[in-house]
This record gives sequence, C-alpha cells and structure tokens, in this order.
Amino acid sequence: MRRTKSPGGLAALLVLSVAAIGAVVLLVALIDSGEAPPPLPTRLDPADTYPLIRIEDKVITRFHLKLGEQYQKLRAGKAGYALPDYGILLDYMRVAVNEEILRRHNRSITPQEIADERKRQESTSRDKAGLRNVVELLDQYPGMYEAIMVRPYLANEAVLRLHQDRALHREVYEKAERGMKEALANPDFFRRMKEEDPQSVQRVDSRDPMPGPPDQQHAPQAIEKFKKDIVDFVNKHLGGQKPGDIHPELVDDHGAYMILRLVERSADHVVYEKISYRKGDYGTWFEGELRKLKGEVVDPETRALLKDKLKDHVYGSWLFPMQ
Repeated sequence: MRRTKSPGGLAALLVLSVAAIGAVVLLVALIDSGEAPPPLPTRLDPADTYPLIRIEDKVITRFHLKLGEQYQKLRAGKAGYALPDYGILLDYMRVAVNEEILRRHNRSITPQEIADERKRQESTSRDKAGLRNVVELLDQYPGMYEAIMVRPYLANEAVLRLHQDRALHREVYEKAERGMKEALANPDFFRRMKEEDPQSVQRVDSRDPMPGPPDQQHAPQAIEKFKKDIVDFVNKHLGGQKPGDIHPELVDDHGAYMILRLVERSADHVVYEKISYRKGDYGTWFEGELRKLKGEVVDPETRALLKDKLKDHVYGSWLFPMQ
C-alpha cells in the first residue's frame, strides 16, 4: 500500500531499533509502576493476503482488517469507542487514495517525513503507556505503525496542501494578480469592488472578531483567541504600514488569494479590509481526482458491507456508481 521506498536493510534496522527502544522504555515503566502491561492480542499472520479491496496497485487485505480490529480494541480500552470494520477499511482506503493522488501530481511522502512524524508522536503523546501498547502491537509487523498511525495524517495534510497549489488555480491567481496591480495603482479600487462584487470584500475588526446575530453567544475564550488571531495576522502582513496602505503582494490564506488594506490601528485594536479571490472548492476537486482512480471491492462480504454503510459517502458513490 505504501509508495515511498527505503532500503530494506535500513528499514529493518529502524524497526528493530524502535522495538528495542520500546522494550527498554517498557521495562523502565514496569520497574517504576509495578504494573504489568496488558497482554498483546493473538499474533496475526501477515501472509494472510486474501484481498478485500484494490485501489490501483494497492491491496487492502484480510490481515490489514484484522490488525485494524486489534488496534481499535486496544485504543478503545474498556469503555471507549472502536471503529467498526467499515470505518477501519475506510481509513485504509483514504491512505491509498491520498497517496495515489499525490503520486499522480509528482508528490510523495518521504521516509524522512515519516520518521519525523513518528518521532513527534512519541515525544508529544500525553498517554505514554497507551502509545507504548500501540507500538508494541503494531511494530510486530514492520511498517504497520506507520501505515495506521503516521501515513494517514501525512497523506491527508499533503493532499490539502496540493489543493492549495497555485498550478491548480491558475485562472484565479491571474485574476487576483490583475486586481493587485489595480489596487496599488487606483486608490478607488476597494470602493469600486464593494459596489461591483460586495461578497468579495470584507472588513475585519478585532473589537468584533466574531460578528453575528446579537443573540448569538460565544465563549469568552473563543472571542479572545479570535481577537489575537486578527492582531497577529495584521502584524504579520500589515505590520509596517499606515492606515490606508495596501500590502504590496497577494496573500495566500484560507483557500483564497487576498488583497489587504489597513484601515485603523491603535494600541488596543486593528481594522483591515480584504478582497478575496477564492480558489476552487476542495470537495469538488477531490471528487474529480477520486474518479480518475480505479477502485474495486473484490471480496463479496466486504462489498455488501461497504455498499450498505458507505451508500451516502463519496467513497461509496465512487466504488459503487449508479448503473
């Protein structure tokens, strides 16, 4: 299922090293706490390659599903929620789809990114014991910790970044560039845009960071956070400018190219205006990319399950198109 490759010897050494480190940490934890770790589930057979789903050249097998079930049970604990089988399979499919979309756009997740993300998870986890149990379960099967814990996050983030790439929004970018040139040359540009395309222009005031109906209540912490976000944004993009000044370059942020103008600045508030040139909708783009891929549910029981559970899901309409 994984496209990125690394030398076999190095990968094996890495897995053995991580397993050895995990064993040392586990031993120290046992000495400190005096508690025995939960027993590992029954060891599975990685050679159980009976295919359930194929996405291009990637195969999701019965082994993948059974390991996903063990992982979900381990993470859920005694009273937690565990994904059902169709949710486990959907997670595997998402990784396969996202990595294939990246490959077709000449992108990939590098071995170094994978190693760095695993290291980040291990160093920042608030549930060290829980993560240790997950490592002990998944590292029995080289590459499966990464397949379940690391690559889903990295692939999803990489596809989101891919959608923001300028090459995919060339017409919008060129239109925004023309607007930027006119805004710098014409002091009346913002007024004209308010008349011609009022939805593209927005005034942002840190004193009213979450505008809405008068009866709409917001938590004080949320209000303060939005105020800070607005001030930080202005300091970053309009920090050296005076009221009336326009930021001399387009700002690529939140799915749009923006032209910014500072309106007011004081010790306790900032106000700015922005003209947004919105990029194409992510959902529409992703559906188009998905339909370029070949996906097939080859196991009859899995097919019946997914056809029922994913009937209203974008993956369901892709795998089981209307005849």
